[in-house]
Amino acid sequence: MNFPYMRSVLFLTFFLFMCSPLNAEAQLATQPNIQVSADGIISVEPDYAVIRMNVTGRHREAGKAVNYSGDAMGQIISVLKQGFSVAEKDIQTSMIRVHPVYVSCHNEKRLQQIGIDPQFCQGSVVDYYNTSRGLTLKYRDIEKFPELLSRMLNITLKNDVQLSVYSMQFKTEKEDDLKRQARLLAAENAKKKAEEVAKALDAEVGGPIQINVDRVNVPVVNIPLAEAMPAMAKSRMMTADFAYGGGNQASVAVGEIEIRASINAVFALEDD
Repeated sequence: MNFPYMRSVLFLTFFLFMCSPLNAEAQLATQPNIQVSADGIISVEPDYAVIRMNVTGRHREAGKAVNYSGDAMGQIISVLKQGFSVAEKDIQTSMIRVHPVYVSCHNEKRLQQIGIDPQFCQGSVVDYYNTSRGLTLKYRDIEKFPELLSRMLNITLKNDVQLSVYSMQFKTEKEDDLKRQARLLAAENAKKKAEEVAKALDAEVGGPIQINVDRVNVPVVNIPLAEAMPAMAKSRMMTADFAYGGGNQASVAVGEIEIRASINAVFALEDD
């Protein structure tokens, strides 16, 4: 019989038993213990912004509506690249959507405006075609973000094409490392809290019996715009989170991202 091998197997079995939930429950039932919960909070300034925009247009002819929207998108991307040094990889566009808008044959005034004789109209006819295309931008220069936003909100596009900004978020590239730091800080705070209580009871804190780490919360600083509105109309509005100064210069209070990790731990108590 291979005794060294058997000893290794027995040791491994004992170790797994000691770490198992069943053993933790047994220790909770027999070992004096203290249960604590604690948070670890790490605050950091965001290092990039995500802006979501929508380019919309309309025309009586579907082909022209698509072409005009495409030209406008090219103009916007050119401004982003040349004026703000945005990399190609940080610009994403969606497929263009085209849908017809109909007018009732009873609307004789509108039919005359678009050159259709009401006598030859049955039910409804196409009034014009709407186009819509999304653009998502990742911008890494937070200090210049208000300038870029103002430029987007005040950009002049041809052929009645409009640009709307409907969502802005501020995030961090260091999320994984900051989550790790928050977890470690939560564990340290849990141990300190247990030691403070144990000291008042003339006891000492032993090793951990059970540890549960809740999901680490990594919020983004989200500044939503209520709805996609034409750029110039939106630039004349003011909200608590998003204000414009003179000359439609955007002023955005970014703040900090607060990463929070929560931990629940049970420590053994030992006599002092």
